[in-house]
Amino acid sequence: MVKLTMLARVADGLPLAEGLDSDRQQDLEQYKQQAKTLFKKLSQGPPPPSRMSYESGAFFLHYLIEGGVCYLTLCDRGYPKKLAYQYLEDLCKEFGAQNGGQVETVARPYARSEERRVGKECRSRWS
Repeated sequence: MVKLTMLARVADGLPLAEGLDSDRQQDLEQYKQQAKTLFKKLSQGPPPPSRMSYESGAFFLHYLIEGGVCYLTLCDRGYPKKLAYQYLEDLCKEFGAQNGGQVETVARPYARSEERRVGKECRSRWS
């Protein structure tokens, strides 16, 4: 199951959006921090791979990079990797259609309130 979704601009690691599985009241703060650290690392050095998975405790972090945006999700260890990437691809299409041309102009984290609720419909289809 998808637990957490975060989006960030690859060029500088600026968080663009975040979404949680609101049905669960787990403390995911350490995983949010891991994701933010990953976003910063992706913005430095050579171009990162377009998709990657990392094991973290009882979860996996999966990310997809498209159009200068890193789409990241935290999933249970047993959640199929194929489904996680399909979810990220679906999210990428949805976010790109709504906000694609504005990614480069965002000046502060979570600048628009509707971006904080990233992919609510998308998450509900994949949870």
